[in-house]
Amino acid sequence: MANIFLSKSDLESLFWNITEKCIGLDPTLQENASKVRLSWPTDGAPGWKITDDIIFVRINDYDDPITKQRDIQSAPIDDNTTILSQEYTRALEISWSLYGPNSWDNSFLLKNNLYLQSIHDQMANSNIYIVPNISAPIRMPELFSAKWWEHTTMNARFYEYVKIDSTSNFITTPVISTTQRTL
Repeated sequence: MANIFLSKSDLESLFWNITEKCIGLDPTLQENASKVRLSWPTDGAPGWKITDDIIFVRINDYDDPITKQRDIQSAPIDDNTTILSQEYTRALEISWSLYGPNSWDNSFLLKNNLYLQSIHDQMANSNIYIVPNISAPIRMPELFSAKWWEHTTMNARFYEYVKIDSTSNFITTPVISTTQRTL
């Protein structure tokens, strides 16, 4: 009995690594550690310089008809217990908010490199598969402190294979009760 799905932390780690690879950063170098981020600064915005290239990665489930289709099977383990197995496809949407003077170029690299075989293989090892209809990046500079900050956003969708197993006990002794009514 083994569940197959990625936790929020697992998904963040996977897409953090993929993002760094897609834009050409070496994830093992300390200088690249804060260029791809999974959360926004808590001390106010922005938490970086106008000349810094920063990418925020946000992961969400999205409502897709394929997620409503479930393959549910049960199999007895012994005389008292059965295993219930659910398999389905989970739909994910990854949003990237890219800031900095190279945000537009980095979105181009990100979008194109998501289709590389090496990236596909890395995702497939985690049962994640790209929906090959990536939306075009949108460049929308933001005004902050009387300066225009370069900002580009991009979204892509992915499917994840999920399997959840649980056990349940059989009813071995039925309980029957009756209620007498008086008229």
